[in-house]
Amino acid sequence: MSWFRRLLKRLKVSDRGTATIEGAIIMPFLVLLFAGIADFGRVLWHYQTVNTGVRDATRYLSRRTLGDPVACTLAGGADTEAQNLATTGNIGGGTLRLSYFTTTTATAEPIPGGPARYPCRVRVQATVTIPVLMLDFIGIGPITFTLEDMARYYGD
Repeated sequence: MSWFRRLLKRLKVSDRGTATIEGAIIMPFLVLLFAGIADFGRVLWHYQTVNTGVRDATRYLSRRTLGDPVACTLAGGADTEAQNLATTGNIGGGTLRLSYFTTTTATAEPIPGGPARYPCRVRVQATVTIPVLMLDFIGIGPITFTLEDMARYYGD
């Protein structure tokens, strides 16, 4: 039993290896924290990418000719062109800005009590679900958000 007491006394007095043990205890939390920060930054970057597409499509529609400026209807194919512009960056379509950014809506509507010359406004809306990588580990699943931009119609 004396050898056990000597061992306990030596461990009590010695502090060799404590930094390694402390590092081993705190490291999983630090890795999770840094991964969460990186994942959150990725979500913000994707949010900004979707926001840019929606704004581009709204600007495009606000300058494109309407089918009927009085009834505020979009010209043939304008909604598809705006959706393509929002999701791909090109009115003709192409590679998606983000692989899961596929759903947008584009509409024109009258401005209540609006001016006589251009009484319409255009609206583009996108709903996107962004998958999260590391945040899913702690129970934060995919993040869904809806972006909408509206502008007054100015004509061509």
